Amino acid sequence: MGNKTVKPYSMRFRQRVVERMQMEKNISQLARELGLDRSTLYIWKRKMAGRAYRNIRTGEVNVRDRQIQELQAKIAGRDMMAGGASDRFAPGRR
Repeated sequence: MGNKTVKPYSMRFRQRVVERMQMEKNISQLARELGLDRSTLYIWKRKMAGRAYRNIRTGEVNVRDRQIQELQAKIAGRDMMAGGASDRFAPGRR
């Protein structure tokens, strides 16, 4: 296998790329212009939309996405049981 170097891109850069994707008709051309793989652009777009990744054949949600969904549900349940206890951690509160 070849070694791939992962370049860290800022969240702002990713947001701007996704915004450009909405305006552009040719995503492959945009990817070439930016020196990125086209699939990377679609991954960023999907993540920004908050959509989980699913196996095309089985429809199963990716393990990490499923774990995130389960944790988010637990947090939401605890917040409801505690009457919005997460307000305790709001900025400016001690």
